[in-house]
Amino acid sequence: MAVIAGRQPSRLVGVRVKIAHDKRARVFIDPKLGSARFGDECEKWISRHAGTELTKEAYKGILRSHVGPVLGDRTLAAVAQFRDDVIDLLTIRLGEGSNSRRKIARALITGVLDEAVRAGKITMHRCGGITLPDNGGNGNHDDFVFPTHGTTVPVCYMRASFLPTGINLGDVGGGEPGVVVVPSCAGLVASPPS
Repeated sequence: MAVIAGRQPSRLVGVRVKIAHDKRARVFIDPKLGSARFGDECEKWISRHAGTELTKEAYKGILRSHVGPVLGDRTLAAVAQFRDDVIDLLTIRLGEGSNSRRKIARALITGVLDEAVRAGKITMHRCGGITLPDNGGNGNHDDFVFPTHGTTVPVCYMRASFLPTGINLGDVGGGEPGVVVVPSCAGLVASPPS
C-alpha cells in the first residue's frame, strides 16, 4: 500500500491511536517483552524463588525433564495463551507421574506466568485454575493398623551379611549373633537360620 504525500493509511492511524491510549492508561505492554523464551524465564524464576535449595532442585528437575522439552523454546506470550498445551503436559505427558510432580510442574508454569503479568511482560495468561485429576497417588492406607504394645507382629529373619556394608548390628534379635529380626518382610526366611 503506497502512502500518498501527507496521508497515512487508516489502519496505521488506528494502531497509533491504540498504542497512545494504552500508554496513557498504563496498560500498554511492549510485544518484545513477551517474546522471551519460556525456558529462560523459568530458570530466572527458579533462581529468584524463596524456597530451599531442595525445592529449587525439584523445580529444575521438572523443568529439565518435562516442562523444558515441551514448552521451553516457546515464547512467554505463546505459553500464556496455549492453555490446552499446558493441560496436555500436566495430564497426558505427566499423567502417569506422581501427583506431587504434576503439582510442581503446574506451580512452575503458573508461577512464571503470574510473575510475567506482574512484571508487565504479558497482560494476562490462561493457565490459572487448572485442576489436576488424582491419578491414584500412593493408594488408600485406611486399612493399616499400627501395632500396639503386646500385639503379635509376624517377623522373619535375615542374615546380617545381606545388609549394606558398614552396618554393625552385633547381637540383635533371633538370639544368634549376626541375625536380625525384621517385622513383616515377605519372602524372607520365616524361622531363624541355623
